[in-house]
Amino acid sequence: KDSEAANIFVHAEIFSGATMEFISALESLGRICDMAPGLWLLRTEHSAGVVRNTLSQTLERGDRFVVIDATRDRLAWFNLGPETDVRISHVWNAAIAMREQAPAR
Repeated sequence: KDSEAANIFVHAEIFSGATMEFISALESLGRICDMAPGLWLLRTEHSAGVVRNTLSQTLERGDRFVVIDATRDRLAWFNLGPETDVRISHVWNAAIAMREQAPAR
């Protein structure tokens, strides 16, 4: 466990029918709030990596999810595919391109 509690968003697409097992594993990690279908807020002391590893044990091929640690600025995911892995790494923590500002009128 990490030393402080964190707010973590979990978004999942579960096609295998393992939703109840997934939610049970999520509840074992801390307090949860169901925000929308497939979207939860988790209050936990665990890292995004621990959350990912715990939840991934409940799912099957074709299921996927993303873990966003809003407190510690971390991202973890499961089963999104190699192309998405590459796209995420090009954006997460990338420098923001400065855009030219339109002249004031």
